[in-house]
Amino acid sequence: MDARFPDLGQHAPRIPPLNGQLKLGIPVGSLRIAPRLRWAARMDRLYLDETPTDGYGVVDMTLSWVRVTRTATHHLALVGHNLTDATYRHHTSVIKDIAARPGRGIRLSYSIRFY
Repeated sequence: MDARFPDLGQHAPRIPPLNGQLKLGIPVGSLRIAPRLRWAARMDRLYLDETPTDGYGVVDMTLSWVRVTRTATHHLALVGHNLTDATYRHHTSVIKDIAARPGRGIRLSYSIRFY
């Protein structure tokens, strides 16, 4: 995106770069495998004191299992974030020059929903 202040001829601050994600949901019986690729382009259309931000690609993965009973739904999920342990920064972050986004991480969750 190329947002500018027309009177100043200056780019607007903290405009996000072109970015997106691709996610697949692959059912395998009662399991679901969902790989996801998140990406962002380099941002060098900057406001006065902003610094450029490199582009990045991050791979995530979710493995989930669902069991439905007569009175409840059980959901167990294992989620892996930034599996390649990439170092990346969001251009819109006010602390991007101090701290990168978190590295590799996993989360295990279980929920039960009654009805």
